[in-house]
Amino acid sequence: MKNLLLKQLFLLCLFLPLGASAQLSDLIISEYGEGSGNNKYMEIYNGTGQAVDLSNYVMWKIINEGNWWERDFPMGGILEDGETYLMVNPDADPALLEQADTVGPVSPTFFLFNGNEAFALCKILAPGDTVIIDVIGVESGDVVPENWDVAGVVGAGTEHTWVRKPTVCDPNPVWASSAGANAEDSEWIVYEQDYWENVGQHSHTCSGGLAEDLFICEYGEGSSNNKYMEIYNGTGEDVDLSNYVMWKIINEGNWWERDFPMSGTLPNGETYLMVNPDADPVLLEQADTVGPVSPTFFLFNGNEAFALCKIMGPGDTVIIDVIGVESGDMVPENWDVAGVIGAGAEHTWVRKPNVCKPNPAWPASAGTNAEDSEWIVYDQDYWEDVGQHTMDCDQVITPTVNVTFRVDMSQETVAPEGVHLAGSFQNWMPGDTPMADDDGDGVWELTLMLEVNQTYEFKYVNGDQWGDDESVPPACALNQNRFVEVAEEAIVLDVVCFSSCSSCSGLYNVTFRVDMSEQDVSPDGVHIAGNFQGWVPDATPMADDDGDGVWEYTTQLGGNTSYQYKFINGKNWGFDEAVPAGCAQDNNRVIEVGTSDITTTAFCFGSCVECEGNAVIDFQLMSSLLVYPNPNDGRFTASFDLPEHREITINVYNPMGQLLTTQSQAFHTGHHTVALEVEAKGLLFVEFAGSRGKAYRRVVVQ
Repeated sequence: MKNLLLKQLFLLCLFLPLGASAQLSDLIISEYGEGSGNNKYMEIYNGTGQAVDLSNYVMWKIINEGNWWERDFPMGGILEDGETYLMVNPDADPALLEQADTVGPVSPTFFLFNGNEAFALCKILAPGDTVIIDVIGVESGDVVPENWDVAGVVGAGTEHTWVRKPTVCDPNPVWASSAGANAEDSEWIVYEQDYWENVGQHSHTCSGGLAEDLFICEYGEGSSNNKYMEIYNGTGEDVDLSNYVMWKIINEGNWWERDFPMSGTLPNGETYLMVNPDADPVLLEQADTVGPVSPTFFLFNGNEAFALCKIMGPGDTVIIDVIGVESGDMVPENWDVAGVIGAGAEHTWVRKPNVCKPNPAWPASAGTNAEDSEWIVYDQDYWEDVGQHTMDCDQVITPTVNVTFRVDMSQETVAPEGVHLAGSFQNWMPGDTPMADDDGDGVWELTLMLEVNQTYEFKYVNGDQWGDDESVPPACALNQNRFVEVAEEAIVLDVVCFSSCSSCSGLYNVTFRVDMSEQDVSPDGVHIAGNFQGWVPDATPMADDDGDGVWEYTTQLGGNTSYQYKFINGKNWGFDEAVPAGCAQDNNRVIEVGTSDITTTAFCFGSCVECEGNAVIDFQLMSSLLVYPNPNDGRFTASFDLPEHREITINVYNPMGQLLTTQSQAFHTGHHTVALEVEAKGLLFVEFAGSRGKAYRRVVVQ
């Protein structure tokens, strides 16, 4: 068999620096082939260092538009370390089928694709708990995606072969970072169609490197007597500890006041744990030594200095690694580490995985912030890493900063599932990242560590499913999502109202109107459904009290907020209108509520304009009416002819039916030109209304 891997949860992959040794952290998708005819295949690689049970994994697939998942392929068998698992279309070339491990489900064929299908390699953690660890493509909802772009090759999803770079040592659930924008930052090498030289094999270069010498890998100043220190050997060979000694300075002083000569052999890849003799049994059970006890060597409070020293020869001992500095006659403060003031007390520190040598310069080791420090600082009594250490000398740790997301839900009925955050930084999982309103003020918050110099897209979700997510107004949207550009400083985002670009600003009356005069109205009447009422098609009836064919519904909605909605001729989905693209967002109508009451234009059901029967079209005006230039920059001219003196009102509407500008003027008989100007962009509707009826034109403002 051929390839796959194993790892921790993908959120940890995103938010924490991960170490690796000479192995991969889990299975990865190592090759993808969209070849000629039915020469379609996919390959998984196991570089974890051990055999993997494939029954703990499953492949997911989305065909064209859709969300995870539409089809699945549960796998089975054992994939040995260093082997690949090749999944091939059953009608592929014999050269591929001879090496195939499986053809997967064939009714319909799972491995039949054209370049825009999404695939996910998933890990089954427990019954009902499956997580995506590696992907090709993304879920696209109702939109059919284009063929995937990879490594700067447009449409590389079709008629190409991709091979995962040998430097990729972890699966990646974030497609954007896996695909990359060019050949340098992509995780893939793109070849021409029907390139099969690497099929059935894969190599990786996750060597991890070797440490130059022993170094201090962990420090714990815990509660009570839970004090300890740990040394790690990553040199590639066993080390005789009798060639090393620990020095200590208590409060003020110079090297050295006390020493602890060590002994024994420390095998490569092992740690040497030195623990206070009165520490918790959990620590003592893992201890290699308690050191001198009269007085106790490993009793400290946060400002003591320690040095790991190497004995080069008789009378020749050099400091190779330190915690703190000698301070002469001054009692030092508790040591600051990674920007944490006084971290020497009541904290645990763990050396970062990319630290591969000791450092006798304490300021450089301690650093001034989380990015430039050699240490990760944890809360007191964090012992998860005691007795072990992870080192990867080739690892590049991307700096991260705290980003605080905040959304005001005071104008919403919060779902029983609470409020969640979904975004490109967590694989767009709507129910995986809960927010909190600890003080009950209606503002829900969450702080995450995100990599710097990146742009992230996100949405707030009132609940834990797609469909509960907000409608982001175009004014603050990127790809219909919110976005944040993360630089090198922590960010606290402004509080915004759910589905709004700005803060909440009270409730306003909104009257929705739809003209049904050209429809046979259902016996169940007309209903409206939208994100302001949970998209329930039969919950919100409209009324036509005066029998003019225009149905209305009035409700109170929060200001400075965008809402999506649809009219329904009846009370069930399937009888909802098809909203034209010219006035649609996500196939729905949209209204932006500002800081005043709104009554929408009574557009025709399923249309962006009024019904002709109610509008009374002025065909004479319509025949002469020109709007130019079109498209334009917001400044354009209307020209028309009138057979008699007439007063004309010129209204400009956006696709949501909101009036942008209006002007009225009396015109004499003859030809006229009128200069118009609007600040809005996109598709707009210009209405010319007079005593003989109305005329319309569409205009595009770029």
